[in-house]
Amino acid sequence: MKTQSTQLLPAINQNDLDRLTHVVKETVATSLENQAKVFSAADLWKIQRTRKMRVQRRMIA
Repeated sequence: MKTQSTQLLPAINQNDLDRLTHVVKETVATSLENQAKVFSAADLWKIQRTRKMRVQRRMIA
């Protein structure tokens, strides 16, 4: 079994090269800026976890 390759990259034809290098114009979605953040269960868990840590630190000191 051959362990070393003589070619670093396989040969790419012109059609594939054109598709890979095609530039796509991007736009910024401005409608997402005004949406309010939804309060989720993960947010509640984070608040409870930080509150529990504060109480534990108070008991240690």
